[in-house]
Amino acid sequence: MIGDRAIVAQMLSAIRRDLGLVVQPDLTSPEARAKAAMMSDMLGHLVVWHRQEVEERDDAMRFERQFAAAEREKREAAARLANVETDVTPERLEAFLAERLAGPARVTSITRSTAGYSKDTYLFRAERADGRPLDAVVRRDLPFGPGENSVLDEFDLLQGLHGEDVPVAEPLWSEADERWLGQPFIVSRLMPGTSGTEAWDRDVPRREAVCRDLAGILARLHGADPAVFGMPGDGDPHRRIRAYVEEWRDRWLRHRIEPSPTLEAAFEWLLANVPQDVPRLVLVHGDVGFHNILTHQGRITALLDWEFAHLGDPAEDLGYCRQHVEHLIPWPDFLAAYEAAGGTPYRDSGSRFYEVWRGVRNAVCCAVAWNGFLRDWYPALKMGYQGVPLYRMFVCDVAKTLERATA
Repeated sequence: MIGDRAIVAQMLSAIRRDLGLVVQPDLTSPEARAKAAMMSDMLGHLVVWHRQEVEERDDAMRFERQFAAAEREKREAAARLANVETDVTPERLEAFLAERLAGPARVTSITRSTAGYSKDTYLFRAERADGRPLDAVVRRDLPFGPGENSVLDEFDLLQGLHGEDVPVAEPLWSEADERWLGQPFIVSRLMPGTSGTEAWDRDVPRREAVCRDLAGILARLHGADPAVFGMPGDGDPHRRIRAYVEEWRDRWLRHRIEPSPTLEAAFEWLLANVPQDVPRLVLVHGDVGFHNILTHQGRITALLDWEFAHLGDPAEDLGYCRQHVEHLIPWPDFLAAYEAAGGTPYRDSGSRFYEVWRGVRNAVCCAVAWNGFLRDWYPALKMGYQGVPLYRMFVCDVAKTLERATA
């Protein structure tokens, strides 16, 4: 078991590292830069104190050693991350594009997205030798990911979906060779639009249109033959869903840093209450929310991040998106649009099950990320963030939904 002081030191170290490498360079006001420098110095000393690296009784000697230890820790923290994470630079991308395009290409801009916790995302623009632009997205595996899967697993599915009536970003290339960007990655064409709801959630006609759009997309996805995507949907639905839950329980047991009575009880309840009335297995996205949806001019242009896609119960996608949709339009209106587009009638019998499952799956992802952070498999701040506030938020959500389900 990792001690509390060591955990605090690890978190403070990651905060200090990102403060210096990411936040400070973008600060513009002198006051902000000065305060950021003070924060960095204070964090450095707090890290040293929590690691108990200095025990000299003479105060001057102790303080001198603390300064030296804080500076050493700063260098070591940056080195630990650099050892497992490769920077995605224009030069690296240009080398890759030159091979794939059979000619030179110049990367004119590249931006690392802050969205997403289980993969790395970079948006870039390149110009071919003939001047034609290429606006694309790199989605890269993390050195250690909470889903224990690879973006390479998504590529064939995205190719199949792109040929169907489901809006996804056009997949361009899949690359397993780590010499290019340090990890396997895929490249897709950049789609117009923004994620989230801030741009349109107060516009009643637009939010109704977007939600009805989503209902139709899910109906088409669930109505497609999974065999087209290499996922034959035969077999007993009850057994397949139970096996999927067991797979995630095993992942949690292998990676948890500390026990959780809440998650233990939730897994026991889930395995005892797997829906018995699932008519057939369909392809489900597994993480349907507006954080994974691009909208442009009142229409959905792409459903993103298919890492949790699997054969399952259509009620899983519906139950997952309900928390987002019913703040925008009445839930019965969304279901009516879904069924009118050919979707399977919604079963209330599975609603409680997938409410509990939603929080459990997300809590497990956070627990896995926390384990990777503390063990330096990937000591990035966003992994630590999953392990502290997000994990706690999801466990609280599980407790509430489990209480409702067992009432």
